[in-house]
Amino acid sequence: LGNSLDWMFSHGSDHWQAAAQVDSYGFTFVQTREGNDPVTLWRSLDAVRAGAAGKPFWYSEAQGGPRWPAGPNPEGRWITEPEDIRLWHLTSLAGGARGLLYPRWRPLLDGPLFGAYGPYGLDGSRTPRSEMNSRMAQWANSAEVGELIEATPVKGDVGVLFLEESALMSHLSKSHMRKDWYPLAFWGTCRGFLGNNIQSDWIRLGDIDRYEVIYLPFPIAMADETAAALLAWVEGGGFLIAEGCPAYFDSNFRARTAQPGAGLDGLFGALETDVRFMPEVPSEVRFDELDPAVRGAGYRQAYEPKNGARALARYEDGEIAAVQRKYGEGATVLVGTHPSIATETKRGESNRAYFQYVFSLSGRGQQVTLSNARVHARLHAGQDTVFLWVINPTRSPQKTEASISTGFGRLTEAQPLWGNGARITAENTIELTVQARDAVVLQLTALP
Repeated sequence: LGNSLDWMFSHGSDHWQAAAQVDSYGFTFVQTREGNDPVTLWRSLDAVRAGAAGKPFWYSEAQGGPRWPAGPNPEGRWITEPEDIRLWHLTSLAGGARGLLYPRWRPLLDGPLFGAYGPYGLDGSRTPRSEMNSRMAQWANSAEVGELIEATPVKGDVGVLFLEESALMSHLSKSHMRKDWYPLAFWGTCRGFLGNNIQSDWIRLGDIDRYEVIYLPFPIAMADETAAALLAWVEGGGFLIAEGCPAYFDSNFRARTAQPGAGLDGLFGALETDVRFMPEVPSEVRFDELDPAVRGAGYRQAYEPKNGARALARYEDGEIAAVQRKYGEGATVLVGTHPSIATETKRGESNRAYFQYVFSLSGRGQQVTLSNARVHARLHAGQDTVFLWVINPTRSPQKTEASISTGFGRLTEAQPLWGNGARITAENTIELTVQARDAVVLQLTALP
């Protein structure tokens, strides 16, 4: 399943281990089970792409029709419309999937899934949904877009580091802590970066040397060797953003007596002055350089800066909630609570500015910046060409400006492969309009 992080330990669903056994990989995801929230498909694609580790993967159990029973929803987001088919297909391809498979071409006739999921009618007749499928399939398999389909997503702006020890600690303590918080933190991190069109890649410890910026959600348990690897990575020039209580527990899930643990107090330049393991009690964090306040969730850790670290934010009671420190050739930011969890549980605009802010502290630029947060962008690189996908999941047309990093060269042409209305208006800036539940796909030509 695309969202199998929720059941990693209870069901043994590990994308990295599963994909390592095969030549190509695939996943199941029923979009309307998520209320047709577009972020959930993006994050599932990113999870499967990470596990596939360069192998081709398919959206191999795609939804082509409604699901029953449908919950109450005035916007009809449990129903599958032709425009949904188009949106899901284009998002899947933009996320790196290179094939889509429907588990049934027409719905089942009996059982609890009668009439559900298939794009054709019960009698096998064509429907508006199947016609949209046909159109999408003909386009994706045409010679004109062959190079586009062969291209792959570029490396992300930030790596979101998955810590198995933290995930397992969260799973084992969920009855005592009332919830499995780690998946919420991971999903919320993906949601927060996507809301700013900062491309995040799921990574594991062996991948960190490929990234300049790493975000560490809910890192409550950490092996000594993991902490040592992160320390060396930052010292060599990496920028690490960590949420609260890093390495509070060791790999045997014993609480360490000094906090942050495993020597990370030196890395972050912070000593714990207070901690509260009350995950359902929200906290508010006010950064000196950011407005509005950031919603905190999960645990709450306060600090005393040391070794030249500076305070970045405070809790409502004035205690220091976040610190920043230069370390070796790199730098760190430590935020004492878990904004990622609040981002996932509150959704909407909650904490969107926070993720943009902490990324900006790294001094690195985004590969694609959009002026309209309602649309999402991804860059793919082919052998000699770069392609821009801009996806609009809303039910109205959206205008945006897309600014492309000069690291890809100086843009001279943006040829539409899907959609239209795009034009280069300034150096490396493209103005475009994306129709409702649709996309614009551009082949970019650039000079070095």
